[in-house]
Amino acid sequence: MKRLTTDTPSGNFETALNFVYGKDGWAYIRHDGEHEDVRLTDWAKCQCKLQGCDEVWTETPEEIDQQLSDCMMDSPICPVAMAYCFASQAVHLRSRLAAYEDTGLMPEDIDALQKREQSLAELLVNVSGGCAVSYDRLAELANAEKAGQLVVLPPNDPLTLDELREMDGEPVWIAKMDGSGGVWMLVDAEYELCREAHGEMAVFENCGKTWLAYRRKPEEASEK
Repeated sequence: MKRLTTDTPSGNFETALNFVYGKDGWAYIRHDGEHEDVRLTDWAKCQCKLQGCDEVWTETPEEIDQQLSDCMMDSPICPVAMAYCFASQAVHLRSRLAAYEDTGLMPEDIDALQKREQSLAELLVNVSGGCAVSYDRLAELANAEKAGQLVVLPPNDPLTLDELREMDGEPVWIAKMDGSGGVWMLVDAEYELCREAHGEMAVFENCGKTWLAYRRKPEEASEK
């Protein structure tokens, strides 16, 4: 989609959409027929004089802005005050639109980002279990999620024999049920056992009897 805001308008359509613009906190018009980049308050004051109105006798932009705003409220039929109001509105809306167009995102892209951020917020609530999470940590997780680096780990329940048989060649944590510790082993589905690098083995028939297998080291095991 072609953007609507530009600082270098070309043609009647672009010029009309960008005829008034903001600079240094004030509204400007591209030209008044004689001069370019004319501050809106100066243009309005000049128009008041041409209309034979002496309401705008002030000098500073702040005072002119206040007087024209008062004129709009007290006498909304004044064409100069109405034009000043319309131009001020256009400047604010143009600035907001320009900020959106600078992102390069389409409306559907923004909707998708908002949905992902909402999902991440719900995930953080579940992960934290009601505990306080710092803003820095939230920002870190948000950036990781946007980069595709945030992964939700599956439950670490003890593996069944059927699950072990489907993990041939994969590492599993073997925890001894007598509490004497645990070790990483590789699943050998062909021989119905798990092998440790130094020769220790855990045969499948003892799974659930003398040892349990996990996809990753259980938290309680890492704390011991």
